This record gives sequence, C-alpha cells and structure tokens, in this order.
Amino acid sequence: MKEWISVNDKLPEKENMYIVSDERTATVMIGWYSQQRGFAFMERPMKNITHWMPLPQPPIDKTNLI
Repeated sequence: MKEWISVNDKLPEKENMYIVSDERTATVMIGWYSQQRGFAFMERPMKNITHWMPLPQPPIDKTNLI
C-alpha cells in the first residue's frame, strides 16, 4: 500500500480519483482532484483535506481471464 502524502508537501499532478483524509472528521473517503477546483466529491468541494494517496490497482481474478 502506498503512503499518505500531505497536501502541504505535494498535490496530485493528474486529474483523477484519490483516497483522501479530512482533518476535521478524521474520515477516509474517495475524492476527485482537479487543478482548477481542488478535491471534490459529487461536484461539491471537499474542505479540510490534509492527506491523499493514489487508489490501488483493482484486483485481477486470474481464474476468469480469457
């Protein structure tokens, strides 16, 4: 698993979905990041985000590969 990245150290370089942590509620959630709008969820800005990390790759079920 990747390490948490502080928003004070670095922001994502690409627009994409990320795992984020909110300092106020100490919750972990998924958010969308864009350089113009910052982090958002369902088109609503996410405030108080302190840390983020890329999503892991989805699991691969090797038994059902064609």
